[in-house]
Amino acid sequence: MSLIGKEMKVKSVTWKKVATQDVLLKDLGAGTFDAVFDARLPQVISDIDQSAPLGCTGGVLFARPGGPSTQAGLQGKSIAMTTDHPYFNYIRNLPFPKKVNVFPSADEGLLGFLLGSVDVVLLDRFDALKMYKKVGPEKLQVSPLLWSQPMYVVVSTDPKKEVTAAINKALNKLQSNGVYATLSKKYFTQDVRCTQ
Repeated sequence: MSLIGKEMKVKSVTWKKVATQDVLLKDLGAGTFDAVFDARLPQVISDIDQSAPLGCTGGVLFARPGGPSTQAGLQGKSIAMTTDHPYFNYIRNLPFPKKVNVFPSADEGLLGFLLGSVDVVLLDRFDALKMYKKVGPEKLQVSPLLWSQPMYVVVSTDPKKEVTAAINKALNKLQSNGVYATLSKKYFTQDVRCTQ
């Protein structure tokens, strides 16, 4: 986003992390922010304009090398999840035998996986890539996205869509000249743009 701002000739980009999505929505509506970055906002409010996807998150399988890397690969496996995971019911209802191990938190599910009590953990892509980068491919593998969730920059009041158009133009340039892929691989070990 800092590079997008630079391409747009914005003097500085400042970030503010908010505690909840409700606070984010309130501050966006109040004009506290010029733009916000949140994967879920386009699903919950309508009077916004959104950029092209900045990247894609979603569910991935976190396993040992050679472990499951597709939905079909979960057959007969033990899967660590939390009940509040967005894909909990989907995984539980897959039409083949598997064992869903419910943990109180994602950290405890990950610990169960690392201690060997489960075969695979269903995680958000970025949570999985953060751990993968620390531990490495000798001990872990991250599947391709099983379910994709685009992430956008959202602008609340842009009737002429000038801000959104400028964001998209800058993003396109950074993706075309290789800067996006270089940064993405540096921080996440893979290109995290949306491919579909």
